[in-house]
Amino acid sequence: MTDQPGYGEDGTYRWRIEPDGTAVITACKSLEMRIHIPEVLGGQRVSGIGEGAFARMESLFYVKAPDGMVSVGPSAFADCIHLNWVTLGDGLLFIGEEAFAGCISLFHIRIPGSVCFIGDRAFEDCSRLRRLDLPEGLSALGKE
Repeated sequence: MTDQPGYGEDGTYRWRIEPDGTAVITACKSLEMRIHIPEVLGGQRVSGIGEGAFARMESLFYVKAPDGMVSVGPSAFADCIHLNWVTLGDGLLFIGEEAFAGCISLFHIRIPGSVCFIGDRAFEDCSRLRRLDLPEGLSALGKE
């Protein structure tokens, strides 16, 4: 843990503690190809992935996010050029702008039915994406 209140760090992740007591991942230092985002960091439930937290991780191939996480921030996985497969957990509400932009190898992504907002250019330049099933309850879909 860091000495600064409201923030935490371990060997893999950095996070901030939100006013509601949940954790939002702000950076990942892993070199693993497959990442299962934890449900809890520093004793706090993980509620989201912050802006650019996993951006430009060239080794990343597969990501699984836990149920109960509510947001994937802007550019969270931008330019992860080898990211191929993503499974987002149930309960997710928000996918930020350019969240997966530049993920040129992205082939499959599971978006749960709970998602109600997808930001602008969330999947820009994802030219290998073959199937994107949008939730029925989607109330806002950004451009492109």
